[in-house]
Amino acid sequence: MTQQTQQEILIEQLSQLETLKELLNIEYQLLIAGKVDLLRLNEVTEKKQYWLTALRHSDEKRITCSQQGNCLPPYQQDKTLASIWQKIELQIKHLYQHNSQNGLLLKQHMQINQEQLTFLKKRHSPTLYGEHGQTENVVASGYRIKI
Repeated sequence: MTQQTQQEILIEQLSQLETLKELLNIEYQLLIAGKVDLLRLNEVTEKKQYWLTALRHSDEKRITCSQQGNCLPPYQQDKTLASIWQKIELQIKHLYQHNSQNGLLLKQHMQINQEQLTFLKKRHSPTLYGEHGQTENVVASGYRIKI
């Protein structure tokens, strides 16, 4: 494969990384909102997965092309390829940090939700003594009570 092809693949990867950056920004906005729109968050997650798969595929093409052309990263022998590669590496570092930050926000939301569920479970499922003198949680749903 030619240098032109390598350059096209690297530019394609840079474009895919830009799309992922936009998706991470949308995800961040959803996570910092007071109430998380779960449908929208799921949609963004699916799009992220799609673009990560596309990026993985183009990276496999890049690796094959680099090996065939004996021109491996960081592409020091070609200034154009080296410049694009530096942009890719920088973008990947930023995306990693941004994704980690989003992960922490998501983890906080999950922790808060779990705390709220635990609180509600204690309030709405009081502990009673069962027939063997042991405590049992009672689940009240509608008019039925299970002991």
